[in-house]
Amino acid sequence: MTIVPRRLPAHLWWLLGGALAVAVYFLLPLAGVGPNGQGGWYCVISFGTAVAIVIGQRRHRPQARAAWWLLGAGQIMFTTGDILYAVAVADDPSASYPVVANIFYLAQYPLVAAALSVLIRRRSEARNATAFIDAGTVATGATLLWWTYLIQPIVTAPGVSATDRFAATAYPVMDLAVLAVLLRLVLAGGKRTTSFHLLVGFLVLTLLADTSYGLQTLLGEFVNGTWLDAVWLVSYLLLGAAALHPSMRRLDEAAPANSASISRWRLGLLTAAVMVVPVVLVVEHLRGTRPNLLIIAAACSVLFLLVLTRMAGLLSVQRRLAITDELTGLHTRRYLQERLTAQAVRPRRPDGEVGLLIVDVDHFKQVNDTYGHPAGDQVLVEVARRLEQACRRDDVLARFGGEEFAILAADVTFAELQEVAERIRRSIVAEPVQVAPGVDLTVTVSLGGATLPRADSDSGELVRDADAALYAAKNAGRDRVVLGRP
Repeated sequence: MTIVPRRLPAHLWWLLGGALAVAVYFLLPLAGVGPNGQGGWYCVISFGTAVAIVIGQRRHRPQARAAWWLLGAGQIMFTTGDILYAVAVADDPSASYPVVANIFYLAQYPLVAAALSVLIRRRSEARNATAFIDAGTVATGATLLWWTYLIQPIVTAPGVSATDRFAATAYPVMDLAVLAVLLRLVLAGGKRTTSFHLLVGFLVLTLLADTSYGLQTLLGEFVNGTWLDAVWLVSYLLLGAAALHPSMRRLDEAAPANSASISRWRLGLLTAAVMVVPVVLVVEHLRGTRPNLLIIAAACSVLFLLVLTRMAGLLSVQRRLAITDELTGLHTRRYLQERLTAQAVRPRRPDGEVGLLIVDVDHFKQVNDTYGHPAGDQVLVEVARRLEQACRRDDVLARFGGEEFAILAADVTFAELQEVAERIRRSIVAEPVQVAPGVDLTVTVSLGGATLPRADSDSGELVRDADAALYAAKNAGRDRVVLGRP
């Protein structure tokens, strides 16, 4: 028996070859290669990433091609900037922000942000306000840090030319813009594929390297060929691997996001963002410097409003979950009881009354025992759907418990309630319910109802009368309507 060795995937070949190329980059000075040769090898790795993106596009044919073309264009801009930077440094080793190189470097950021925006739009099934709020919260905290320790010191630093000052300020601003879009991508819905994680890793390392470069340049400590170059190079490898991995074709697949709760890692992230304000105040106090209170107050206000909005959204979601039945999507008994006791549930017509119908699925236990609980759930879902179609627009429909449903008619006569009940009974029995492939069941319901001049006079009496009428309908043979009066 011949064992055929498994071929190594393209993205792993790329990572192994890239790791070797990075190692060669740092070994070149030991072999006597000068800065120009080392810089040229750096550009080869950077350009190789753009080639990997093109190859990944042709191999896997992703749906979100626009996003990958934008990422590829951004990498080409960065490679061009690297080439121009290497040329500028070769002529003037003290050059920090070469003008021509900056043009191409800065062009990468809007291209990357546009690519992420394409993915966000395709990966989100619906507008996700919670992801927008959470991303804004973290971005606000990051903005305060960037401003206090990077942007403001660059803006106020003496002896810096206007060109260098603009470039040194533009980079952290662009980084913040990309960070905001990245946070929106990570905190929203969508499939978390291997390609997704590799892409996020590329962006995180790029932002980390950019920030470190800005700080080192501000302090006058930046030197080519250090660990910072390794961070940039590894980020290129991750981007190339993301494009070559087969899951890149599914990078734009949508997945529902759970807005009803906050995971621990997200709660920790939001907590860290909110704590940035007091931490900055404490650090600046210990340093003996005078913080920019206007900027800190603005950040604190924005964070407060975002957190307050997030809390209001959570309360709204929890309220909706509390009054919505998970299986059928109808209201819960709790909500129905609230409406029964509300002062607003009163007849508007002189002859109108408050009516209540209780609907019970006949022989429901036999469905569960014979076909299983999934079949029983299918019956309940279909009955709920037909109830919604048969009821009036203003009626309140709820799952009363188990296989029972209830309809609250706030303004109805006794005869109208009888008509609604009969229409419901006929709609349920009209067509069989498919509970499994090839298995159709004829479902019937029994209905009991009652009316009162106003619900808030004695809602308990209305429920008792409707329930007694339901038992009368079941005892009379089921699949019928019985209405009673107090």
